Amino acid sequence: MRTRFRFIAALLAITVIAAVFSVYADGTKAATTTAATSTTTTTKTTTTTTTETKKPLKPVANAPCNTAAGVQECCSAANCSGKVLSNRDKHNCKVKSHGKSWHNAAGTCSNRL
Repeated sequence: MRTRFRFIAALLAITVIAAVFSVYADGTKAATTTAATSTTTTTKTTTTTTTETKKPLKPVANAPCNTAAGVQECCSAANCSGKVLSNRDKHNCKVKSHGKSWHNAAGTCSNRL
């Protein structure tokens, strides 16, 4: 008897929670109205628009070096020209990428690595 009571109480709790949080997979809410003799279910669809802020893109290898890119780049030629070798820091531009110039995210070019 006690087990049956716990089962019914748990089932009732799940039903109440499901009614409170009745949201369909597509994000629409289900509003339910219950009368003594009939049940009516209505669905309302809402549309939301989100705008995303685009982050600066990482440099693409073999693309032209661009000081206005908004990211640091290691360039293959002097005066921040030539192709993008990597987006490493200034020290690793010289040591690992064998770059000739480097610029920071603000666009300040440096030939002294």
